[in-house]
Amino acid sequence: MIGIEKYTLKDGQVGWQVSLSAKAQNQAATTVQTRRFSCTQYGEQAFQKALEWFEDGYFQAAG
Repeated sequence: MIGIEKYTLKDGQVGWQVSLSAKAQNQAATTVQTRRFSCTQYGEQAFQKALEWFEDGYFQAAG
């Protein structure tokens, strides 16, 4: 399962949060990785950075 969603913290900080969950073969547990990309830190590139992080994680898990 994947998810990219915009978030807003109580202090007003906004950005994009990416969640990637995967279950490896022969494993009962699901691994969930979550990362936030702040618009303060990445500016207009925050969504692109979130997408790149997802793609890197997805292709590593698939390979």
